[in-house]
Amino acid sequence: MHLQLAESNGPAQGPVEGPEKPFKQFVHESSSLPFGRPNLPLSAIGGPTYSTAQELIQQVAYTLSDRLWTYSPTTFHLDAAAKHWLKDGAPNAYGYPTNVESMQIRQGAATIALGYMFSTDFDLKKRFIPQTVIASSSSLSYLQNTLEQLSLLYSVANPFVAHVAAIDYAGT
Repeated sequence: MHLQLAESNGPAQGPVEGPEKPFKQFVHESSSLPFGRPNLPLSAIGGPTYSTAQELIQQVAYTLSDRLWTYSPTTFHLDAAAKHWLKDGAPNAYGYPTNVESMQIRQGAATIALGYMFSTDFDLKKRFIPQTVIASSSSLSYLQNTLEQLSLLYSVANPFVAHVAAIDYAGT
């Protein structure tokens, strides 16, 4: 028995004839934003506007929330527009920019929402302003404990909204 190396199926060795063409630069744009326009101002969304469902979810979450925690996979930016609006200082419905915080998808990461809402230095004027999570369906198992605790504490907690992006769901 002996090791026999396979022949290469790669490009031919030696110079390639023809003029050299520069490589196109890859620009990392999120597929959640329509028509490759990542810089749509918050105030421009209204009336007949071409948009995606994810951009509208971000608009609702940003406009109506005090704080927005996002648990987005690295391959799909569920929070690209909201981050842009925060960077531009776009005010929410309460007159100030919504805090947008990107979080890692891991066990226990969602407990930051509990810590924020039940902190002793929490501004009680914001008691009835919703706190929001934007997440992918793959992160639900990591958010489960926190969501269960929030459901048990609903009478003393801030309003809490979870926008979960799901491609498909198959129950077993």
